[in-house]
Amino acid sequence: ADARTAWHLHTAAGGGQSAPIFFTIDEDINRDTWNDTALPWFRGINSVLGVARTGVYGGVRVCQWAAADGVVGSSSTPGRRWVWQTKAWSGSQVHPAAVLYQRVVSTASNPGPKVGGLEVDVNDVLAPDCGQWNLHAGRASGDVR
Repeated sequence: ADARTAWHLHTAAGGGQSAPIFFTIDEDINRDTWNDTALPWFRGINSVLGVARTGVYGGVRVCQWAAADGVVGSSSTPGRRWVWQTKAWSGSQVHPAAVLYQRVVSTASNPGPKVGGLEVDVNDVLAPDCGQWNLHAGRASGDVR
């Protein structure tokens, strides 16, 4: 259900037909939780969207596990995967295959910069192909199942 909902929202917003959709693990999980809960969830997402269009957002360990377990697709930038890493739960490590890195996480105790009066997070683009829609406007890379 999550993958179908994400696909419908993505396409309704004008998302590129082959662009990745990043699914969030927005907490510091351990390997058992990855194996028992998150990995089966990602495999379910893969069964609907395909691996090529599946991305992950999370801390460095989640990004490592997702890439190693083959549940996230590859960017057209060599060596890069659909990995959007947050600074949270990552220490000083940046996953070498990440396409995006969230280096400022706006919180009540550590607000991010303001844009249009709103506090925002700051993300660094680490690859020429980070999944941006204008590069992925063509035909879908597989049908949603």
